[in-house]
Amino acid sequence: MLLPYSVSDTRRSTFWALLMVAVLAPAVFAVIGLLGPTARWLALVCLCVGVTATTLLCVWCAVYVRGEPGLVRIALIWGAVLFLLLTVAISWAAIAPPIRETKQMRVQADIQSIRAMLRYYNGANGHYPSTDQGLEVLVPGFMEELPRDAWRTPYVYRYPGKRYPNAYDLFSVGPDRRADTADDEWGK
Repeated sequence: MLLPYSVSDTRRSTFWALLMVAVLAPAVFAVIGLLGPTARWLALVCLCVGVTATTLLCVWCAVYVRGEPGLVRIALIWGAVLFLLLTVAISWAAIAPPIRETKQMRVQADIQSIRAMLRYYNGANGHYPSTDQGLEVLVPGFMEELPRDAWRTPYVYRYPGKRYPNAYDLFSVGPDRRADTADDEWGK
């Protein structure tokens, strides 16, 4: 049995309340963290509450339950687990950029390289490829293969363009995979 009968009900209740808050607050933090950047402030509050509860739990065990190694062990194990969770969460936030930004950066880089190849094509042939020819005309003379965007769909090329009638349109259809919608990525 973890708690001997000599411990008062108030001390026992305080211990379990602190333990529950120390366990549940980081769990809520992890769930909110999976939801994305929409609720970062709430995740931060949960994280702070969890750290505070764990600290109070360790102090509580050090002051009131020194003679009860079971309770001290529980508090120390939970403190170590929370420290590990915090280390992983902070490392993930520091190392991994948001996925959306990474996809946008990839699309921008692909569009810039395709534009460069289109300029080379124009210089060699005196004109841009038509919409019917498409970007396929760049392979293999100017590019080894045509890249696909971050959502694994081909880039849209039109000459003359709808958006730029005196030039060409080159863009990614974005996450909805449909052209001419609000989420199209033009690589700017």
